[in-house]
Formats: sequence, structure tokens, C-alpha cells
Amino acid sequence: SEPGPTGENVGHFKGAKATGGRELAGGGSSFVIWQSHHSMGDGVSLLNLLSQALDSRKKKPADEVDSSRLGTGSLKTALALQAALEVPSLAVSNFFARADKSVFRAPLPSGVSGRKRLGLSRLVPVGAVKELARAQSTSVNAVLVAAATLALRERLEQRGAEVPKSLKAWTPIVTRRPEAAWRMENEFVVAVASFPVGLPDALPTNPGKFSQRKGSVALPDDQEGAGARAVLKHAASSLSALKYSAVPFALGFIARGTHALMPEALSAPLLQFVADKATLLFSSLPGPTEPVLWKLGTSGRAVKSISFWSPVRSQVGMSVCSFSYCGQLSLTILTDEAVDRSPQAICDCFATAL
Repeated sequence: SEPGPTGENVGHFKGAKATGGRELAGGGSSFVIWQSHHSMGDGVSLLNLLSQALDSRKKKPADEVDSSRLGTGSLKTALALQAALEVPSLAVSNFFARADKSVFRAPLPSGVSGRKRLGLSRLVPVGAVKELARAQSTSVNAVLVAAATLALRERLEQRGAEVPKSLKAWTPIVTRRPEAAWRMENEFVVAVASFPVGLPDALPTNPGKFSQRKGSVALPDDQEGAGARAVLKHAASSLSALKYSAVPFALGFIARGTHALMPEALSAPLLQFVADKATLLFSSLPGPTEPVLWKLGTSGRAVKSISFWSPVRSQVGMSVCSFSYCGQLSLTILTDEAVDRSPQAICDCFATAL
């Protein structure tokens, strides 16, 4: 949460060992923290840099990334024209949109504290999440957003807080072409997704009771699963509207145009004013499907697990990120202490909701 040193590298490693003979969740006894600045590249670029730097076996680390999960692809002429037409209405609606009201937003006038806390869910097989998505005729990201929505609602209820109708979440959408070569760059736009925590029937379900099974996926009965399915339907509709529309590109035009046409003294606070209306940042990043080796001289040891926490900016005090590695998926949550002091509780709720 502190600014990096001026004139030095914007990425660095820290190493440590688990204390007291304990074994870490991923099965190892030591861990490495890599902290980097977003100016180096987006999550996909940084992930490929990490994989290539650590493991000399991986000549083309980008081949491991499932591009179909990442975003909208290249910008076609028709879509660009549509995005240009969307700019005026989107600029006005985003400027005058109401800010979220929930305990997950930093209190004013004090704002965020700058002290961060981290949460990490238990590992879930990626194959099981994909099977669940197929069973419900939807996408993996829709399943993850729905489970995160139910987890956030349950956390609000644990704290005895009022549950709003929905929460705004800034969602990065990759815009590079799937076949394009991976470079150290930021090729994404940020759009707003809705987390419907306040759907009338979005009640936490009892994970211990199931009436039927389809394959290896446990399906709740109609009464218990109604709320979860309603949230899932809303999440699928919201993400589909973003992924296949001109809205993300129009928002990108607005952000770039604001930077280009206004002095920084005006553009920075204006974009911050709009960004602060949201409660959280949500991102989904597919990682390597095979173990990465940590090189030690002429040999190497397999990295047991990788966790990825997304950064937040301005007064947004929460980031929610799904990350997969070697067929296992986890949810990581970063919160400012002024927003929630126990992000691990949300991660535990996510595993239950999923």
C-alpha cells in the first residue's frame, strides 16, 4: 500500500519460509512474493513474464493461456463505430451515476486506511467449475461471479449490515486479439459489472443438502437452489452484455480521450471521481496448466501453488480475483482495513456458495 521507490525497478521479489515447521496450503515449505507495478503490463503479460523468467522449459508460455476466457478480441470497424456512438451517453451516465452505498465502501471523509488484508479460498478443481458451467449452460466467469456475489451477501449478513440491491464492480476486459503475440503491455479496458447481492431470493443455500446429482456436480433442489440460480442468471446476462457489446471499447475511448484532451490536473480527479462510485474490482485470470519450475542453479523445483491478488486504486477498498494454476482454482480477496478486516471470511463463504 506504499508508493514504490522512485528510479528503481517496478517489480521485485521477496522470499521467506514457513515458520515452526508448518507446511503451506499448496504443499511447500517456503514461499516467494512478487510485487510489481501495473505499468509493467496487465495480468496476462505479467503472468507470462513470470512463467518465462522462472522456467526455461517454457519457450512459449502464452500457449498455456486460454484466450477464450480473457475478453472481447480485436476491435472490428462496425464495433468501433458503435462504440463511438455510445461515448456521449456513457460519459454522462457514468458521471451522474450514484455511488454504491454499503459497508464495503470506505467511510468518508477518512477514506481508505492504506493497510491491506488478504484472503485465499480453498482450492477448487477447474474441471468441476467447468462442469457446473456446462450443466447450467453458462460460462465459467458467470459461475465465479455468482458464487462471489453470494459470498459477499453472506458476509454482509454476518456483519449485520444492510444488503443493497447490487454492488458495482470494475471488471478488466482484455482487448488484444487472441492470436496476437504477448508483449509487456496493458491491453484492456475496464467496464462495470453488477453483483446482485440484493436479489429478493438470493439467500445463502445450505451446502449440506442436495436432492439430486448430475455427474460429479451436486445440484441443490428447486427450493434451495432458486436464489443461486437467480444470481447465476443475472451474472451470465451482465457479463455477456459486456463481453459482446461496444460498451467496454466506448469506456476505453472515454478514458483515453480524457487523458489526451485534458491536463492531468483535471483528468486525474475526474476519472477518480467516476472510479470511486464502485465498491470493488473483479478479475479472472487463467494461469499455467503445468507446474512452473523455480530454477536453483542447474536444477529446479516445482512451484506447488500460485496466488494472485489484484491491486486497487483510489478509494476502492476491495479486489476479488479468481486465479487458476495446474487445474486448481482459488479466489483471492484484498481488502483495505477500513472496508473489511476479515477478507478470509468472504473467501470461506465463496467456497461454500460454489
